[in-house]
Amino acid sequence: MKKTKRNKFLTFLFSLLPGGAEMYMGFMKMGASLLSIFLLGFLFIIYMQLEDVFIVVELLIWIVGFFHARNMAKLTQEELEAVEDKAIWEDLLGVEGIKISNSKLSKLAGGILVAAGGFALWDRLDWYVAQFAETFIGGWAEQLVYSLPRIAVAIALIVIGVVLIKGKKARIDGCGNDSEKNA
Repeated sequence: MKKTKRNKFLTFLFSLLPGGAEMYMGFMKMGASLLSIFLLGFLFIIYMQLEDVFIVVELLIWIVGFFHARNMAKLTQEELEAVEDKAIWEDLLGVEGIKISNSKLSKLAGGILVAAGGFALWDRLDWYVAQFAETFIGGWAEQLVYSLPRIAVAIALIVIGVVLIKGKKARIDGCGNDSEKNA
């Protein structure tokens, strides 16, 4: 699809859905990546019943998507043609591209499927486990059983955050050491 300026009113309407205006203007990768982040975030939040905490993240994604679309719409035709159609995280995070090998992609997809299957299985079995726990352990165990998926996700988010912070710190420290060696 050719990248082109479109009807201003329709561009505004499409900008209300994250990624919609970008796809309307011909930036399919950019729009599809933003839309997928937005929709997958909602699915995760709804499935895990984390509306009270993470709905703010979805609001921020919507705001970023809206203003990104508005900024894209204000570009001239020449500027628009010069913009590369790439995933939104490449543009926003300033990375050249996320290089994922097929084996890493398979492991990631496998991990996601195992987690989704585990949560779906737990969703079907939690009542039985809670009844067993209440009968043999006490009432507080029932609440713990119902809270286990949320607890597991919270722990996973903390662990992933710590790993990301340590990885970023290691890259920063590594870059600093390289510049000192060259001096």
